Amino acid sequence: MTNKSKHLRFSGIYPHLAVTNEGSTECGIGAIAAWAGKLWFITYPANGYKGDDNKLYSIDPDLNMEVSEKSVGGTHANRFIHDKSGQLIMGVYFIDSKGNVRALDPKLVNGRMTGIGKHLFNPDEKIYLNTMEAGLYEVDVYTLEWRRLRRDMFHELNKEIPLSVLEDKLPGNHGKGGYTGQGRYIVTNNGYTGVLAEWDGKKDPQKVANWVIVDREKYTEVTGPGGIHGPRNDDDPVWALGWDDKSVLLNVRYNGEWKRFRLPKASYTQDADHGWFTEWPRIREVGDFGFLMCMHGMLYKFPKNFTPYNSSGIIPISRHQKMIVDYEFWNGEIVFACDDASMFDNPMLGRQQSNLWFASPKDLENLGRPAGWGGVWLKETIEAGSVSEPFLISGFERKVLHISHQRASTINFKIEADINGTGLWEQIDTVDVPGHGYNYYIFPDNFQAQWVRLRVLQDIPRCTAYFHYTPKYHHPKNVELTKGIAGASQEINSENYSGGIVRISESKDLILQFVTEDGYYEIGGDMILKKVDNPAEEKRVKEIAKISVDFEVDDASVLIVDRYGNKFRLPRGADYYDKLEGKYRGIREVVTERSLLNAHGTIYELPRFECKEFMRIKPITTHNMLISDFASWRGMLVISGINLKEAKENEHCIISDDGKAALWFGNVDDLWQFGPPSGIGGPCKNTKMKAGVPSDPYLMACYINKSVELSHDLDEEVEFTIEVDFTADGTWHTYRKIIVPPRQKVTHIFPDGYSAHWVRIRVNKDCSATALFTYR
Repeated sequence: MTNKSKHLRFSGIYPHLAVTNEGSTECGIGAIAAWAGKLWFITYPANGYKGDDNKLYSIDPDLNMEVSEKSVGGTHANRFIHDKSGQLIMGVYFIDSKGNVRALDPKLVNGRMTGIGKHLFNPDEKIYLNTMEAGLYEVDVYTLEWRRLRRDMFHELNKEIPLSVLEDKLPGNHGKGGYTGQGRYIVTNNGYTGVLAEWDGKKDPQKVANWVIVDREKYTEVTGPGGIHGPRNDDDPVWALGWDDKSVLLNVRYNGEWKRFRLPKASYTQDADHGWFTEWPRIREVGDFGFLMCMHGMLYKFPKNFTPYNSSGIIPISRHQKMIVDYEFWNGEIVFACDDASMFDNPMLGRQQSNLWFASPKDLENLGRPAGWGGVWLKETIEAGSVSEPFLISGFERKVLHISHQRASTINFKIEADINGTGLWEQIDTVDVPGHGYNYYIFPDNFQAQWVRLRVLQDIPRCTAYFHYTPKYHHPKNVELTKGIAGASQEINSENYSGGIVRISESKDLILQFVTEDGYYEIGGDMILKKVDNPAEEKRVKEIAKISVDFEVDDASVLIVDRYGNKFRLPRGADYYDKLEGKYRGIREVVTERSLLNAHGTIYELPRFECKEFMRIKPITTHNMLISDFASWRGMLVISGINLKEAKENEHCIISDDGKAALWFGNVDDLWQFGPPSGIGGPCKNTKMKAGVPSDPYLMACYINKSVELSHDLDEEVEFTIEVDFTADGTWHTYRKIIVPPRQKVTHIFPDGYSAHWVRIRVNKDCSATALFTYR
């Protein structure tokens, strides 16, 4: 799709701006900032702590890209504008107001720079740099003279490590942000427990005893209203973003004290304990839009003056699939720096690469409509009189609270709300949960508040309180956007159908390879799809990117079996998919460190093994199209499976020079407009079941209008028990017991707003049972 620029653009992505590097890890874009009339950004690999071939780039208003000759590489993600000296500091680069670049020597100043902030005592002349491995430097912004304040552990690991260094290690193994505020330098870490810690600048920072450990959970971003410029004054609040096993965390430092809030997760793909899959949550000002917050797959509008006593205004905008690392407002658009395609456990990818994504604030509303989950308590002992931390409820349409516990008697849970975000709480309702039991509470459609919390008056063992939020509707299918992708009526063997395998080559020119029944094709940054006579390469692509069978299909549903033999079931699409087994791609990584599963007409987000994989899958779209293959290339989503006649009517489709092949190009976040998630199926269909033995789990997450039809083959009534897993961890609770008379069907419609991650069935008698769920 073209725009006013001379360069081709597809759903906000310019193919010619794609970047890569040498090595075999990743090429993320670590930081981005508008400065000196240009847009500047840096790329990073996994472990460039002493510099490497990665570059400092700049883009002019006409989208011409230039590589700085002062590039020294490295794995960096920090950016800061030092107003006094008039410099943008990004990674180890110091860029003046005329665009002149200086750089620290990474062979001397070792470390993966992830945080930066004003000096506590000499802010006019110096800054702090902190590294991923807990290193800390002091740098003079004029002379670039530097002093090591704290050893970088990556550097030390390559030498004989003194015991004193190990003893003085800050918690966590994956350092992230750094920021100066309220007389403290504050750092975050999100790996292996993680940390939020602060230092007053007075005592030796090498010694852990001289740091205040604020929280031992995983934290990423730390910033404030001054953002990239640092604090406006000493009273500015400081915001830190993180997460734990229950939810997203927002910790706020105000008047010298920290206060923690909780928000839902929109995705489980970032939950690995090592913290590697989260780059990079941010809170950043983007022009007239104000502050934009990005965390765990959700974008929010964030209030500029957020404090514990002025906490209204966090508004969910949308869910996204892109791995967003940073963003900036430039030339009237928000420009997202991304980490698009890495080599980590991704054998079909020939070369790591990433790109920028240009979007208007309005474009963000066309991504996934707000939805998510998270809790305030998770299988923990709660003392009498306890009040939970606040959990965000503002801006979500349908809301359900799940509560369970293991006390023998019924417990009354009081639900309280902060209506206006002023810190004033009022009780709005109560929920009774039976002994060793479960109950749920659906918030009324007209309920509005900023935050909710729970209060209990008794000691409670193994208590869980977990929210699920869903929209009232998903986006309808955008027929103009998807035109040209073969639909249900398309015959896969038709001469008008162009399917085949796509693969990104090893070439630094970032060539995309495409193999069809008509031959071998290539396309480069010029976006011209050419037929190429190269039998050897054609054969090689077929071998490397061979389509595997990643799931099974039976009369009941789609069946997934994980590496441990655990079974999970997903909805069926149209019947014609039954005859296409092995003819289209199932699982493929399309965003760095997370995959898509295309199964029976629905595309799902699939977390990696470290994030519990299939157990934490979620649907993105039910497209019901004949998508043959898909991949990430130059920051774009590429799809094969094209109707050659219709492709001529859509600028997202490019037809080959011989007219026999075509591909669709867009953005992975276009998938939210491919059709709302839907389907029919269940964990059992005329399945012989044993009394008391549960069925396989069947996916419920993110579907909206839900019902189930129950039946069996006995001449006597059978009790069906519907169980739900709302924490996506294999913990089950009884939702309802339903008596089904002999030879009859009983339909249960789930209440509007009710949602869990998985559902399953038990019967109280041996029988052939059917539980058919319909999601509309």
